[in-house]
Amino acid sequence: MAKKHLALLIPHTDVMLESDFRAALPEEWVCHACRMYLEEVGEEAEKRMVDEGVPSALKTLRGIVPFDGVVFGCTSASAVYGKEGLERLHRQMGQALGCPAQSAFGALKERILQKGGPELALFTPYTAPVNRFFCRTLKSFGLRAVFQVGLGLSSDPEIAACPPEKILALARENREKVQASGAGLAVFSCTNFRAMEIRRQLEEILGMPVLTSNQCLADWVKEL
Repeated sequence: MAKKHLALLIPHTDVMLESDFRAALPEEWVCHACRMYLEEVGEEAEKRMVDEGVPSALKTLRGIVPFDGVVFGCTSASAVYGKEGLERLHRQMGQALGCPAQSAFGALKERILQKGGPELALFTPYTAPVNRFFCRTLKSFGLRAVFQVGLGLSSDPEIAACPPEKILALARENREKVQASGAGLAVFSCTNFRAMEIRRQLEEILGMPVLTSNQCLADWVKEL
């Protein structure tokens, strides 16, 4: 079986995306991860990661193998510079490694648009300021979150330590508000959030389709 090679740029504190990829991707895919330092899940720290970590990671990965795809695995950071910043990030990665490029936010956005761009219920582990810039970037693509809730976490290790039971409880606590909001699709954002493994349960609780960052990225890779 011929191997396919994926370049993976992730925050140094992310422990979930690689694990979810191992569960979701066909065995021919080999991930080559390069970690970028991230102080916290917040606007300024994420901008530094994009500005400094991405070029360094691409330099490290360049020339290892002919890559079949490259992924930037941080949902909020890929939205931190808005629509133009997202397009610039994809272009930068694709040109550096000579292959198709995608980000966590980009994969999520594409799946939402494929479903007709319904109004969204947004669930995140983020703080309110991160949710705000995330929603601004959604809006720049013609997408709207009519309901949003975050856990107020800025520490990536704390996000990774959040058990699936807590995410399910968050969905149950907000089920009535989500259903009253008119949302047609629920989004669980963050590559370090353990939402992919419980996606079907979340759909049952909320009574609507659910997208997660890691599932959308895995689906993009499988389509390459």
